[in-house]
Amino acid sequence: MTSIKDISLDRAARLYLSASYLYYWRNVSLMADEVFDHLCERLVREYESLSEERKSAISLDDLKAGTCLKPMDSFSRYVVEASEFWIDWKDKITFTR
Repeated sequence: MTSIKDISLDRAARLYLSASYLYYWRNVSLMADEVFDHLCERLVREYESLSEERKSAISLDDLKAGTCLKPMDSFSRYVVEASEFWIDWKDKITFTR
Protein backbone atom coordinates (compact mmCIF):
# COMPACT_ATOMS: atom_id res chain seq x y z
CA MET A 1 0.00 0.00 0.00
CA THR A 2 1.12 3.54 -0.72
CA SER A 3 0.07 6.27 1.69
CA ILE A 4 -0.70 9.70 0.27
CA LYS A 5 0.99 11.30 3.27
CA ASP A 6 4.28 9.49 2.56
CA ILE A 7 4.82 10.48 -1.06
CA SER A 8 6.65 13.64 -2.07
CA LEU A 9 4.64 16.78 -2.74
CA ASP A 10 5.63 16.76 -6.40
CA ARG A 11 4.56 13.14 -6.78
CA ALA A 12 1.27 13.94 -5.01
CA ALA A 13 0.62 16.72 -7.51
CA ARG A 14 1.39 14.45 -10.47
CA LEU A 15 -0.79 11.72 -8.99
CA TYR A 16 -3.66 14.21 -8.62
CA LEU A 17 -3.41 15.15 -12.30
CA SER A 18 -3.18 11.53 -13.47
CA ALA A 19 -6.04 10.38 -11.24
CA SER A 20 -8.19 13.25 -12.51
CA TYR A 21 -7.40 12.57 -16.15
CA LEU A 22 -8.19 8.88 -15.74
CA TYR A 23 -11.41 9.48 -13.82
CA TYR A 24 -12.91 12.09 -16.13
CA TRP A 25 -11.52 11.08 -19.51
CA ARG A 26 -10.85 7.33 -19.33
CA ASN A 27 -13.54 6.27 -16.82
CA VAL A 28 -10.89 4.63 -14.63
CA SER A 29 -10.82 5.13 -10.88
CA LEU A 30 -7.24 5.01 -9.63
CA MET A 31 -8.16 5.36 -5.96
CA ALA A 32 -11.15 5.47 -3.63
CA ASP A 33 -12.98 8.81 -3.48
CA GLU A 34 -11.98 9.21 0.17
CA VAL A 35 -8.30 8.86 -0.73
CA PHE A 36 -8.64 11.36 -3.60
CA ASP A 37 -10.31 13.80 -1.19
CA HIS A 38 -7.41 13.35 1.22
CA LEU A 39 -4.96 13.97 -1.64
CA CYS A 40 -6.77 17.22 -2.49
CA GLU A 41 -6.73 18.30 1.16
CA ARG A 42 -2.99 17.70 1.37
CA LEU A 43 -2.37 19.69 -1.81
CA VAL A 44 -4.49 22.57 -0.50
CA ARG A 45 -2.47 22.64 2.73
CA GLU A 46 0.84 22.58 0.87
CA TYR A 47 -0.16 24.54 -2.25
CA GLU A 48 2.29 27.39 -1.68
CA SER A 49 5.16 24.87 -1.65
CA LEU A 50 4.29 23.49 -5.10
CA SER A 51 6.56 24.41 -7.98
CA GLU A 52 5.33 27.06 -10.39
CA GLU A 53 5.04 24.33 -13.04
CA ARG A 54 2.61 22.37 -10.86
CA LYS A 55 0.67 25.49 -9.84
CA SER A 56 0.16 26.33 -13.51
CA ALA A 57 -1.51 22.93 -14.00
CA ILE A 58 -3.42 22.74 -10.71
CA SER A 59 -5.99 25.26 -9.59
CA LEU A 60 -6.34 25.91 -5.87
CA ASP A 61 -10.08 26.34 -6.42
CA ASP A 62 -10.27 22.89 -8.05
CA LEU A 63 -8.37 21.38 -5.14
CA LYS A 64 -10.72 22.98 -2.64
CA ALA A 65 -13.68 21.62 -4.61
CA GLY A 66 -12.06 18.18 -4.78
CA THR A 67 -12.11 18.03 -8.56
CA CYS A 68 -10.00 18.58 -11.65
CA LEU A 69 -12.52 18.47 -14.45
CA LYS A 70 -10.92 20.37 -17.28
CA PRO A 71 -10.78 19.92 -21.04
CA MET A 72 -8.99 16.80 -22.13
CA ASP A 73 -6.52 18.74 -24.25
CA SER A 74 -5.44 20.85 -21.27
CA PHE A 75 -3.64 17.88 -19.69
CA SER A 76 0.01 17.76 -20.72
CA ARG A 77 1.38 14.94 -22.80
CA TYR A 78 3.36 13.83 -19.74
CA VAL A 79 0.23 13.54 -17.60
CA VAL A 80 -1.52 11.54 -20.32
CA GLU A 81 1.46 9.19 -20.73
CA ALA A 82 1.82 8.73 -16.97
CA SER A 83 -1.91 8.08 -16.72
CA GLU A 84 -1.65 5.30 -19.28
CA PHE A 85 1.07 3.75 -17.12
CA TRP A 86 -1.23 3.86 -14.09
CA ILE A 87 -3.92 1.93 -15.96
CA ASP A 88 -1.54 -1.02 -16.15
CA TRP A 89 -0.68 -0.78 -12.46
CA LYS A 90 -3.98 0.24 -10.86
CA ASP A 91 -4.80 -3.27 -9.66
CA LYS A 92 -1.31 -3.79 -8.24
CA ILE A 93 -1.04 -0.59 -6.18
CA THR A 94 -3.40 0.52 -3.45
CA PHE A 95 -3.40 4.11 -2.26
CA THR A 96 -4.38 4.91 1.30
CA ARG A 97 -4.83 8.07 3.29
